[in-house]
Amino acid sequence: MKSNRKCLLSLVAFALIFSCARTPQQNISENPPTLTVDLAAKKGKASVVRVVSWIGTAGIGNGSGFFVEPDKIVTNIHVVAHPGPIFVKLVDEEAVWAVEGVTAFDVENDLVVLKIAGEGEPLSLGNSDTVQINESVYAIGYPDGEYKISTGVINNIRNKDRRIHTTAQTDHGHSGGPMLNGKGEVIGIHIAGDYAIPSSLIKVLLSKLGETEPITQWHKRKLIRAYAYMVIGEVEFADEDYEKAISNYNKSIHLNPGFIFGYSRRADAKFNLAEVEVGLGNVKEARGLYEAAIQDYTQVVKFDPEYPLGYSSRAATKLRLGYFEPHQRYTKRARSLYEAAIEDWTQAIEVDPMNATAYNHRGVAKYYLGKFRADRRNIVEIQRNYEAAIEDFTQAISLDRENLSAYTNRAGIKVELGDLNANQKHIAQGLYEKAIEDCTQAIKLDPKNATAYSIRASAKSDLGKSKMDEKDVTEAQQHYQAAIEDCSQAMELKPENALAYVNRGWARYLLGESETTVGSMVEARKLYEAAIIDSDRSIQLDPDNANPYHTKGVTKVALGDPKGAIEDFDKAIHINPVKAIFYYDRALAKEALGQHEAAKADFQKAKELDPNLEK
Repeated sequence: MKSNRKCLLSLVAFALIFSCARTPQQNISENPPTLTVDLAAKKGKASVVRVVSWIGTAGIGNGSGFFVEPDKIVTNIHVVAHPGPIFVKLVDEEAVWAVEGVTAFDVENDLVVLKIAGEGEPLSLGNSDTVQINESVYAIGYPDGEYKISTGVINNIRNKDRRIHTTAQTDHGHSGGPMLNGKGEVIGIHIAGDYAIPSSLIKVLLSKLGETEPITQWHKRKLIRAYAYMVIGEVEFADEDYEKAISNYNKSIHLNPGFIFGYSRRADAKFNLAEVEVGLGNVKEARGLYEAAIQDYTQVVKFDPEYPLGYSSRAATKLRLGYFEPHQRYTKRARSLYEAAIEDWTQAIEVDPMNATAYNHRGVAKYYLGKFRADRRNIVEIQRNYEAAIEDFTQAISLDRENLSAYTNRAGIKVELGDLNANQKHIAQGLYEKAIEDCTQAIKLDPKNATAYSIRASAKSDLGKSKMDEKDVTEAQQHYQAAIEDCSQAMELKPENALAYVNRGWARYLLGESETTVGSMVEARKLYEAAIIDSDRSIQLDPDNANPYHTKGVTKVALGDPKGAIEDFDKAIHINPVKAIFYYDRALAKEALGQHEAAKADFQKAKELDPNLEK
């Protein structure tokens, strides 16, 4: 349920708000079943209501509901849990009806049947026990207070409770709205996260209708108050006041210790608050919040072992926490967190095999595990993890052909795999070319995807370097120029793009090297100077990235300043002490200054980290 921050001054204002509802926004599927979007829209107009309620001082809450009897609607408890007046309205009717009371409710499944001071056309309830994967569905509701129909297909049905997950695009205002099948029957009621409670549970609830309990009395029930605090927490969460949100989620859980959604949302708030602390530089506080979020997500999956979002959210938190551990020199802890994240996403996939996002994120975790599970002395182990990650990204793409992040993630790892196989030119070049193809596909799907341009630039630079190693100067320079153009495009789309600056700086350095090779020293110097400017800008935007310091170092060596280069290599190694090339290039700079013993030690360290690097 989404809240509106505008204040409500009188009951008359409800009618004004209702009058703002607009005509349906339609997402038409390629192969619609018997029920068309237009027919579904017409059917819904006579039966699906917008539900408006007070949410304390926060303003107005919007949700949906639909008639199951001429004077009764069903909706979610969380739509109407907060004390205060509740009104409903059909999209094409002038009448605004008050809610008289409650005739039945199901706290566990977030369902309530309300007696309305008016009448509408009941929708037929279908048999949710017979629904099938890939069956077409229509979700009807009032996101942002506007009547809307979204189409999609069923892509998962939970074994435990038959809850239905679909690809139909829904938002908070859809809560309580019906999901129709191709016959126009209700097979579910939307709850959250593109899930719907099966119609079989609505039928059970309708069999238990009793006397109408006044809404004011119902609001005083302990378990309903738990929902009310959760709703207030949602409003504060939307306002990014995570501390207040956590406080209200705490109250909700205190009233209902088994409230899964309360734990889940409290964990989400703790995660977001941790991100705020990271932005403020308070890593210690952030780590504590991540740990607390993991505990809450663990409680969620204990309550509901078939809840994929619980596993996915816990995995994402473990991955994020693992990212900070190496900065604190807790490398073993990072590895264990990445392994645990992979296990959680694997569990999410077992529960929901069509979960493209889980495959994509598990691939990211495998990539990070490749970074920390083995050092450069075991390149085979790193490569194995990277290849496993690529398999996950490929699976994510097969499930969702428009999964932009899966394309760019797969491209990024292909670039790194190419670097690992740099000595095998045909393998490396093939990987760079495939990475370029992935980024190009991502750009076709979203021409404003700055990340795709940045990664494609990196692939082009590395492909150019490989061609340069083969003495193909002309083709190498073409790739370098193309990389520079991609980076510039990424900067135009996202001016504060640190990745684009570091990649352009590297491409300019490489192009400068190629100009030196052909004797164009003036042009080379211009490129070197531009590379340093780009690197400095990248450092300003992201001081924790070691790569721009390395670029500055090699560029300063090229400009005849090995002493200044060593300072930059020192900074790069301080940030990332396990990257062999940093030691190798620092050794070259030390040799240029006659520091042979120090250079020898750096060469040895580089060889330990990567046996392929030879002096």
